[in-house]
Amino acid sequence: MVFALKRQVTIPRSCIDHVEMREIELRPNGLRIPGTYIPGWFAAGTYRRFGRKEFWSVRLRQNDAVVLDLHDHEFSRVVIDVDDPAGLIAELS
Repeated sequence: MVFALKRQVTIPRSCIDHVEMREIELRPNGLRIPGTYIPGWFAAGTYRRFGRKEFWSVRLRQNDAVVLDLHDHEFSRVVIDVDDPAGLIAELS
């Protein structure tokens, strides 16, 4: 999470509304404060738009990402890539 300029993000299970695996065709929207974005390579950081706050930490050349839609949390959405997205989704479901 070095490029996200954030040490860690902790998400209680009780804050997770929905979790799914998506192809990384979506891109972060909004103003990046703080973080790093290199088109076609990676997106890492906090993105704000229309009152929403999202955290991204993905390699854009990766096939799949885990998308967590949240409530009662600092972030409304978290998008991450992990080695085993299906395993993480199964664990959280």
